[in-house]
Amino acid sequence: MEENRIYRRNFLLNVLLEGFWGLGGGFVVPTTILAIFLTNFTPSKIVIGLLFTIPALGSSLTPIFSAYYTGRFAKKKIPLVYLHIGYVICWFIISILTFLAKRFSAEGIITLFFIFYGLSSAIIGFIIPPYFDYIGKVLHKRRGTYFGIALATSGGLSILGAFLARKILSSVPFPQNYGFCFFSASIFQLLSILFLGLNVESEESPVPERKGLGIFLRDIAGILKRDKRYLRLFVVQVLMSFGGMSSSFYAVYASSRLQLTAGMLGYFTVMLVLGGMVASILLGILGDMLGHSLSLFIAIACGITSALIALAGSSVSHFYLLFFLLGFSLTPTYIACTNLILEIATIEQRSSYLALNSSFVGPFAAVAPLIGGFLIRTFSYSLVFSLTIAVLFAGLLVLIPGNKLGKGNLF
Repeated sequence: MEENRIYRRNFLLNVLLEGFWGLGGGFVVPTTILAIFLTNFTPSKIVIGLLFTIPALGSSLTPIFSAYYTGRFAKKKIPLVYLHIGYVICWFIISILTFLAKRFSAEGIITLFFIFYGLSSAIIGFIIPPYFDYIGKVLHKRRGTYFGIALATSGGLSILGAFLARKILSSVPFPQNYGFCFFSASIFQLLSILFLGLNVESEESPVPERKGLGIFLRDIAGILKRDKRYLRLFVVQVLMSFGGMSSSFYAVYASSRLQLTAGMLGYFTVMLVLGGMVASILLGILGDMLGHSLSLFIAIACGITSALIALAGSSVSHFYLLFFLLGFSLTPTYIACTNLILEIATIEQRSSYLALNSSFVGPFAAVAPLIGGFLIRTFSYSLVFSLTIAVLFAGLLVLIPGNKLGKGNLF
């Protein structure tokens, strides 16, 4: 049938899109490459925490406005292409600034980096509602399997990107080595846009009734009152956001204890991406079979284990395992929460639910790394890692009650 042919075509093209996007992302992993890049200019843990705070904040402020304005487009592909190009331009500018870093003060290069890093984060926030609305339409079935294969492909190519980044970081002098990494990221992610352009968007999305922005915002906020299933998912995500306060500091902590080389940094990135790649396939398929809440449960458990290893680990091999489990935690969370939202919301409500989720959960994810950085500076790494364990365990307790772990059973 023609419908199945188009479905298979879109499935493949979107897998390739995610793959090349991941290849570029392997050159700019925040938890490792970007964190160590910034330590060349400042020892501040607060600045390192901004690597996670700014994307979380940027991507939380813009989705609601994106849902309001892009909701007027019957077809989502055109705004998505332009938004993706804007994101790539940001990283191209960051690469140029990095090549010229010696002409700036440390404060100057950090400021310029975060200006364009923040702009790219805001663009990602604009991309979120139309992109997942688009995926929900062009891939109307087996989305867990799709996300699993797509993110595994992305993860596999991210490993390639991380290996190439490791070669660049160890063989090219600073800051040109990081400049080449950032430039490579922009080129590969630009190529990924070609696959988006080749997608077939055969039917138009439902265009909601035009409302004033104020009425639209009140309707979105009302979802939390009306939909108890989503409210519970929201609480779990908030707890997970606070549980992520340690993620941006694992590499810096390992560096302070083990005196990381560029090669070790590259392998940490590889293990992080490899964990996400394996988890994407296993938990994506498992989610389609038994329900995505089970995948979410496993992801949270892996996050707890990562923090336990950080507390007790004393060798490089321990931290390799830590980053593998961290990847196993982060990627399935993304798959499970996205699919649960797509299953909860009606077709007409997808953009609104996705915008609400990004905008309301995002601020908690933005604050968590800053809290972590402050607590590390004031007290210790051990306190932050212990708090991570406690908060994530609370997330498990919220997730468990009433969860039958069956396909289609949302909590």
